[in-house]
Amino acid sequence: MCKTFLFVTGALLFALPSAASGEAIQATHAVELEDAAGDVLNEGGDLGKDVVKLQVASDGKELLFTMVLADDVAAYLAGRKAGDVIEVNLDTDNDVATGGKTFWGDKEGFETLVSIRACIQYEDGEACVGGLSSTEKSYFSSYDVGAFAQGATDTTDTHDIFWNSPRTDITGREIVVHVPYTDIGVVSGQTIRMAIREADSTYDAASFFPEVLLTLK
Repeated sequence: MCKTFLFVTGALLFALPSAASGEAIQATHAVELEDAAGDVLNEGGDLGKDVVKLQVASDGKELLFTMVLADDVAAYLAGRKAGDVIEVNLDTDNDVATGGKTFWGDKEGFETLVSIRACIQYEDGEACVGGLSSTEKSYFSSYDVGAFAQGATDTTDTHDIFWNSPRTDITGREIVVHVPYTDIGVVSGQTIRMAIREADSTYDAASFFPEVLLTLK
């Protein structure tokens, strides 16, 4: 994926050079990443949820993820399947030698995986993965949190997505999710490494945004 990116500190916005060298972007409190449209896969009649902008902001208590899609959310979900939009791999101790590794892209050192999802509310149920044979009513965002096993790609869920994840209605092109620090085991002032993958993109390192070293507010 060809990406450009921006970095936010307080109320100021700074343009950064390309991260082709593979070095992580260093950001304080917040970061904004941009991604080219049209770099996702369409499979089985479902359109890949195409993220063109991603903002991650910290406020001392939670991380706020704001994703902007290339098209209205209904274009991706109406009559189709719910599912992951981005996968956020968190190296919470900022030590590549500890933690698990990504299934795609061969990245290492992560303690936590946050899967941010676009979900469908039906007349007689809901789905955050897949879908139901029922009339659709609306769309909402949610997330799941998993803990990596040391040196492994698999994770164990740390809470029940259907009961413990805050939900936010989705309208238009924007998806918003609030993830409390307590859900991912971080504290204010801590620096964490993030490797964020566009979930419906290719199955390799090209599906990732540039890595970010984010110091939390």
